[in-house]
Amino acid sequence: MYFYSSITQRKSIKKQRKLERPKSSFVFYVLWNQISLIPFFCITYILSIRLIPRQKFQKTLFWVAVCILNPITEELIFRGVLVHQLGIYINNYYLAIVLGLFVTVGNHIYQGRLHIITHIIFYIFTVTLLYSDIGLVGSIGFHLAGDIYPFMWLKYQVNNYKKRRREKRRAKYVSS
Repeated sequence: MYFYSSITQRKSIKKQRKLERPKSSFVFYVLWNQISLIPFFCITYILSIRLIPRQKFQKTLFWVAVCILNPITEELIFRGVLVHQLGIYINNYYLAIVLGLFVTVGNHIYQGRLHIITHIIFYIFTVTLLYSDIGLVGSIGFHLAGDIYPFMWLKYQVNNYKKRRREKRRAKYVSS
């Protein structure tokens, strides 16, 4: 719903000179959903509940959530609402872009210095795509590609590790 409204609003902005301010009800709803997840993660951390799935179906759902739903949600909130809609609301796109950069860095700061640099470069590309002709769809597509590649690389590395470990065990039993 928001995705469609952002596309129609972008088209209407190009057609008219006077900018319409976005309605705050949707932004409040999305923000409330994000804030409501904080107690859930705190409780699971305190109770030491494992959130990593074990069965194949659960792993598939986890992959869909991390590699497909997360980029869509992140782009809608950080680029669609925070950068674009805030830029319209305050009539200053540069301030909205800088604020969005600080929020993105703050959101990924736990990943370390090297990843912060890559996230800054990634942010520049997604904001550039946001304000290009392809808009938010391009940002979402770029983010999907940016999340799927490392996930597949991790899977490849885990499979190689398991293979090397099996070969060590076989060599150990053969030499005994």
